[in-house]
Amino acid sequence: MMTEVIAGNVYDKYQTRNPLARWFTNGYLKHFDALLSTIDPKNILEVGCGEGHLIAHLRRLKPKAVLEGSDYSQEIINAAKSRNPGVSLKAADVLNLPYADGAYELVVAAEVLEHVAQYEKALKEIARVGSKYFLLSVPQEPIWRVLNCLRLKYVGQLGNTPGHVNHFSRQQFLTLARRYLDIKEESHPFPWSMVLCTKKN
Repeated sequence: MMTEVIAGNVYDKYQTRNPLARWFTNGYLKHFDALLSTIDPKNILEVGCGEGHLIAHLRRLKPKAVLEGSDYSQEIINAAKSRNPGVSLKAADVLNLPYADGAYELVVAAEVLEHVAQYEKALKEIARVGSKYFLLSVPQEPIWRVLNCLRLKYVGQLGNTPGHVNHFSRQQFLTLARRYLDIKEESHPFPWSMVLCTKKN
């Protein structure tokens, strides 16, 4: 039985027409691409793939890699499948991933940990199924909430995006990542924190 997970963001940053939001998202993808430019994984798993926007991006970025993805919701996975025909996508709990130890050379978990109450257990699972590299990202707090308030979003929740149950500062995120992985390189596309990690020996 899957554990309770809060739903993902209600705002689609990949398809928005808002020019400022597009600028932020393009900056995110530029840093994402730069971190992955130094590695050539044979297979990639995206945990928390949502509607499949980043998987589609990875298909273009790493066309030789075998791609797979998972997300908590079967409904979301169905949307991801329509965007990524031929890619193996399945509904799965990040706290109990249905993959073998070390099955993937690269595991991507982009904006996942802020949605999972048991984020350390989730990170352990992410580390378990990867063999070489890991790319993780989270919104940088309190900047994220301040920006929401400035655009008059979620003001009653002090700028907290629906579904965010954890709030990581840059240093808190780096400390968490180092607990389970070795950080190879870090990047900070405003307003996110992002790291490329390797497996701990």
